Parts: sequence; structure tokens; C-alpha cells
Amino acid sequence: MTQQRLALIKLHPHGFGAAIRKMAALVFLSTMLSSTAQAVSFPGPDAYGYQGTLVPLNLRDIRTSGTDLGLDNEDDDTATTPIGFSFNYYGNSYTQVEVSSNGFISFSPSGEDGCCSADPIPDSNNPNNVIAGWWQDMDTRESGIIRAETRGAVGSREFIVGFYDVADYDEPELAINTFEIILHEATGDIEIAIKDAKFDDADDKVSGIENADGSDGIEIIFVESDDPSYANGDSVLSNQGYCFSTAGTACKSAASTPQAVPTLSALATSLLAGLVVLLALAMNQRRRQL
Repeated sequence: MTQQRLALIKLHPHGFGAAIRKMAALVFLSTMLSSTAQAVSFPGPDAYGYQGTLVPLNLRDIRTSGTDLGLDNEDDDTATTPIGFSFNYYGNSYTQVEVSSNGFISFSPSGEDGCCSADPIPDSNNPNNVIAGWWQDMDTRESGIIRAETRGAVGSREFIVGFYDVADYDEPELAINTFEIILHEATGDIEIAIKDAKFDDADDKVSGIENADGSDGIEIIFVESDDPSYANGDSVLSNQGYCFSTAGTACKSAASTPQAVPTLSALATSLLAGLVVLLALAMNQRRRQL
């Protein structure tokens, strides 16, 4: 019998008990830290429980059918518009949103237009309670229109806010952006459909979701103005849909297969596996002592 094997058998059972208790405590701590994490990158989940999924781009294109919000030919302006149904966002129900000409909507109307540079997500500075399609300093006086529309049958309606060919304030000829924010009545899902979201080196940009006090959210991407990865006019995000859900499974994938939402972090799962091994060893030693 090897010395390692002999040493294992001679370990006092209390030693195993202490090790098991420590391992269990680590699993619990890791799980709690996972569930209370506030700043996470896509796909999450965040502390509230939103989970992101990549979905195919499905641009509704409401340029001609949507309501003119009065944000065309404007710079740094907002408009409040009804959703058309009650929508739950981070545990609160809303029936209207405030649309900013700078690429986001907020469920807390304040007149804050987000000029002239985006905040990372999450961030306690106003504006909060936002869904950022592509928040940056934009200028519809140069080009672009912003529209809103609620459509579909009662119970399964969609509320759409579309930003089409909206120019960047500092690079209006190079950085032209087209994207939509869609709220789903039936599921409570949030969809961000990005045809093209472009870079300029004058201000920060962000895409994602954030709660009412700026303490929780999921960031698809945050790009600083001096990011050397991009040149003016480069596409940062393009031809992609991003969906967020709290329904226990994430939004449906391209194959329409629900994606399971993880309940433990990778660390917690690893620690749990170690706990199982220790329990097995303890039971084996106990049987040898009887």
C-alpha cells in the first residue's frame, strides 16, 4: 500500500468534516456572490435575473409606418411616448418610455438626453432605467429619423423604437447608425436589433440594459472614444440581434431552442464537484472504521 493511500486512511474523520464544511461554505459564498453580481457583460445573467441570448437580426423597419416622435432634425432631445401595454422592467411596470435622440430609451422620464457621451453599464449617474440600443452623441439634423410603433394582437404585441440612418454628431458622413429597441408583451423579453452601430473618436458609446438606480445591468459593449481597435466609421456592432429574458430560459436561439439560464457560477459548480469528492472519501473511510 502506498504511503499516500495509508495517510488517507489514517486521516481523522473530523479532518474530513472540517474540509467538507469549508468547501460547503465556499460553495455558498460563491453562489451568493454570483447572485448579487451587479456589473456583468453580455450574456449575463445580471443580479436581477436578466439573461442575454444572441438572436438573428430581425429589423422591423417602421420608417414609414411608425409615429414621428418629433426627434427628426434635432440634437440632444427627448420625447415621451406610450408603450401601448404594461411592460415589466427590473420588477416595475411601465406604460410609457422617454426616447432620447442619442440612441436609448428610459422608463424614468426626466428630460435627460444623455449628451454628449455614454456611461458604462451599470452606472449611477443619470440617465438610468435605460435600454441603450447604441447610446452615443447623435444628430438627426445631419441625417436620420426616429420612429415608434406598437403592433400585433393584444397579448402578443411588440413596441418598437427605431433609429434609422442617424448620423453621429462628430462624424456625420462616416458614422451612420441603424438599430431598433423592441419590447415583447407576451414574454417580457427585450430585443435590441442592430443593423449598424459605428464608431467615432469623440465620445464613449454603449449598448445594453440598466435598472432604475444604475446598480445592475448587462453591457453588450462599452467603447471609449480613444479605443485603438476602431477607426472613425468602423462598425462596432452589425447585423445582430440581442435578446434579454427573465423567464427561466433565455430568449430563443436561431434554432428556436430555449437556452437554459445557469443557476451557479462556474466557480460554484467546480467547488460543488470538489465537495462531492470529499463526501465520497469520507464515507469510504467511515466504512473502513466500522
